[in-house]
Amino acid sequence: MDNPVVKVTFDWKYEVMKIDKKGGASPGDPLLYMMIPEDQQSAVTLGIGDGLLAKTEETIAKMFEGAKVTKVDCVIGGIKGQWWRYKNSRHLYSTCVIRAPRPGKAPLPVIIDILANSPERMASLESSFSELMIVENPPRHK
Repeated sequence: MDNPVVKVTFDWKYEVMKIDKKGGASPGDPLLYMMIPEDQQSAVTLGIGDGLLAKTEETIAKMFEGAKVTKVDCVIGGIKGQWWRYKNSRHLYSTCVIRAPRPGKAPLPVIIDILANSPERMASLESSFSELMIVENPPRHK
């Protein structure tokens, strides 16, 4: 997967940071992006590619003060999925894992992790990903 284009529409202006691959990484390693708004009231991490590790309810409970997971059905980029919502004493969290189809290849794993300081921001971010579009190997402009 060379330089995919990821299209998401947010209600707030976000700075996008690509978490670059370290030396020796193979082309098939996952791509990671972190999005942080100017007001720092939320953050999104988007992981794309094989080799991603999804959270389980057990790991969420261990990492987030015994948090319980609430599962909410969703559709992201035309693919059915579930938002797993949980919280700790300071933040709200939501995570979703989908497998995006690729012509002639195995489905592409996509993990979305959201952190927000309010239910309104969380709802806005979750809905932003309903139209997620990933274009592999986009055409180059000359």
